[in-house]
Amino acid sequence: IEVVKPVTDGDPIDLVIPSSTTVNGVTYPVTAIGEKAFLNPYCIATDGIPRYTIANLIIPDSVRIIGDSAFYGNYFLAHVTIPEGVTTIGDNAFSVCRNLGSVIIPFSVKTIGNAAYSHCDLLTSITIPNPNTSWSGAFHPKVTVNQPTS
Repeated sequence: IEVVKPVTDGDPIDLVIPSSTTVNGVTYPVTAIGEKAFLNPYCIATDGIPRYTIANLIIPDSVRIIGDSAFYGNYFLAHVTIPEGVTTIGDNAFSVCRNLGSVIIPFSVKTIGNAAYSHCDLLTSITIPNPNTSWSGAFHPKVTVNQPTS
């Protein structure tokens, strides 16, 4: 994980997820962001002070799955780049990201999980380019979803 600027407790950061990781000399591609990987309570130190808050998120082209609750509760997250190649956005993946105002869903996404973008207060509309993407219950009812028909 690359942090674009130095982290001071509680400062918003730009988070760049790497496309690969090396363990014991073997390089593995990063193909998924796991369940609860950046869930907000895990960003808080035991003394209650935020270790970091994510402002901007860049996900690499190698990722195919964004897990359930992966970024839940990251209140200051304002921008996410979801690359072509991601096929699944899990349940509650970006729920309660209150400053998330725009999302670009690539054509490759087949499934957007339940409540994936619920309580994203600044999100008012979204375009889903693939007519076959399933997304029932993914967004707050006030969000206008633009999706072509087959």
